[in-house]
Amino acid sequence: MDDTQSPTARPEMGVADVLNKAADLLEPEGAWTQGVYGRSSSGAVTTQAGVKKAACRCMIGALFAASDERSIYDLEHSAAYQVLVSHLSVEDEPTDWNDAPGRTQAEVVAALRQAAKQAEQSATPIGEA
Repeated sequence: MDDTQSPTARPEMGVADVLNKAADLLEPEGAWTQGVYGRSSSGAVTTQAGVKKAACRCMIGALFAASDERSIYDLEHSAAYQVLVSHLSVEDEPTDWNDAPGRTQAEVVAALRQAAKQAEQSATPIGEA
């Protein structure tokens, strides 16, 4: 570590990293929800600030928790969000896709993993931009 780095500084995450981290957050049994961004361990709906520490999250709540974005509304302008929207090919919001009746936790995790693969395949190596 050099003198300019903080011991708590995190390396910058790439788009695929954020999408995979969101999938990791949703993969454990009971870690996914619908209808809200997140819920506490007691089942209470979390505030936007609480989503990063929620016991379970929707797809967008997990994407927000995995990112360094300061608000869910900033997330909508992030590259990870845009890749996810492109992958889902949705006309509506990804939250509508997450909240669709019959949608499963496994489908949501798989969609995030597939979007991450899409991001990896389309990434331009550093120095070739």
